[in-house]
Amino acid sequence: MGKLMAVKDSKLGHIAVNVCLVVVSIAATLLLIEVGLRLTSHPLLKSAYGPWQVANYESLIYFHNASRPAERPPKWFHATRGWTDFTIQRGPDEYLIEDPSGASWQETQRIQHVPYAKTRRRVILIGDSFIYGWKVRWDETIDRFLSMRLGGEFEVINLGTRGYGLDQTLLVANEVIPQFSPDDVVVGFIALDLERSCESFSSLTAVAKPKFEFIDGRLVWPRPVPTPYENYLVHRKRQTLDAVLAKLYSVRVLALAMGPFLRWAREPCIGKLNAELLRSLMNDTPQKTRVHLIHLDGVLPTEFAAEMTALNVPYYSAPADIAATAQALGVTPDKHADGHPKAGLNAIYAYMIYKILSSTPSVVPSTGAVSEPLRSN
Repeated sequence: MGKLMAVKDSKLGHIAVNVCLVVVSIAATLLLIEVGLRLTSHPLLKSAYGPWQVANYESLIYFHNASRPAERPPKWFHATRGWTDFTIQRGPDEYLIEDPSGASWQETQRIQHVPYAKTRRRVILIGDSFIYGWKVRWDETIDRFLSMRLGGEFEVINLGTRGYGLDQTLLVANEVIPQFSPDDVVVGFIALDLERSCESFSSLTAVAKPKFEFIDGRLVWPRPVPTPYENYLVHRKRQTLDAVLAKLYSVRVLALAMGPFLRWAREPCIGKLNAELLRSLMNDTPQKTRVHLIHLDGVLPTEFAAEMTALNVPYYSAPADIAATAQALGVTPDKHADGHPKAGLNAIYAYMIYKILSSTPSVVPSTGAVSEPLRSN
């Protein structure tokens, strides 16, 4: 009996040693791969890390930045849209649109006065930083170039906000169309905006953002966005989880392993949800307001384009025509290092929008009557 027990113990010992060797070998191999990945800076590899880093960015922020925000939200915070680059104030005879920080728009002469009584064809531009005019002078933005081409018969209002996804763009439209009763709304979007619609936290502003859901063929509108202070309180309760996720944030082997699963989970959102957002905008806008969709930059996913076709939602895609338009206008379609357009490319976009608006008949100016909202709350 003793010999039998000794043999069993010996076998168990061998198994344990082999298991340990396998674990050590796997760990050493993963370590070598991790070192190799960190020494490699290929663009395709960097893009592969994106989904994993986006999924854990919120935990990273709250783990490394434990400072307590003020209980009162900052001026740029918006309970519906997460954050904003514009505020709308009512005056005796007009709306006053300005930057909530009181800085950038004032310094660049971008305060806008919009009278209640509409005497010109009113055009509103909505979108992200491309529409906003990031990194260009106030006279080099899309709305300025467009205003010069359209002339005095048109009134162009820029309501772009940096870092917005298509979801936040829809929320802007839902808010401002009843207020301004525009004749035309131009929605400019880039490929990255589709991904932003599928996120609940912004890596740009480090603040929570609204999140639409598309469940059983129905668009579910988002709940109010928590303030920075409310989010801070939530993360104080999950410090251990945040610490673990923050440590794993930059593990490149794990990023490569998780990337395909995260992208697979996001594909229905990027394709179906974004198409449904734009369909909702086109169908629910009052008939006296025309909505024009223009894709400005990036390669749109095949799934999204297919969904847009299936839903019969028309849009104009600018990238294919940029080179020809640049040659016709005699301008250079340059970009900044981060991909934002310079003045020449903004002039091209403005010309494209001008052509879209010019092909649409004008309407009789109204007296500033307020239209019905896009949806009931």
